[in-house]
Formats: sequence, C-alpha cells, structure tokens
Amino acid sequence: MVVKLKYEFYIPTSYNDKTPIEPKKQRYVKNKIVDKFNGISIHPATVQGIWCGQNKEVFHYDNCIHFEVCVDNLDENEIFFEQLKEELKELFRQEDIYMICFEVKML
Repeated sequence: MVVKLKYEFYIPTSYNDKTPIEPKKQRYVKNKIVDKFNGISIHPATVQGIWCGQNKEVFHYDNCIHFEVCVDNLDENEIFFEQLKEELKELFRQEDIYMICFEVKML
C-alpha cells in the first residue's frame, strides 16, 4: 500500500452576485492541477453548499464543482495547495475556498 494525501476543494459556479463564473477559469484550475500532478478527478454534478460569512448573520448558498487529487506527502505539495487556495479566493472573488486534505492508502 502507498500512503498519499488527498486534496479536495470546491469551486463555485457563480460569483457572490450570482453572475456565472466563466468556464475558462474552471478549465484553468483543472489544467494547473493536471500539469503539476498528471491527473485530477472532477465531479461534474454540482454540490450545494450553505455557509455563514464572517459576520455570522448572512448565509450564503453556493453551487460548486468538486475537485480532488491524490499527491505524494511532500512539503512542496502542501505549499502548492496553500498557495493555490489563496489564488482561487482571488480568481473566484471568494471570502474563502473550502479545501481539505487527508491521508489515504492507495491499494
């Protein structure tokens, strides 16, 4: 068995003002991951997310595309995803991007 890290993140399909996000931005994210790690899984059905913003009074409703990739457990990969998260927040004009990482055993 090989132990890897699995990163999962969700990209919104529209900006906070409900304007649809340009598909080229989603392709950019896909291509960036594939270029770096030689693969990615994208779940084509949207996932509905509900979250409360910083002021804790307003709930936001998003439809998102689910991206996931398994990578070697290396410091450089952790740095890559930390930087990617910041880039995605800017690119998609979001307060935050939901991104998680956990250990997986590949059979």
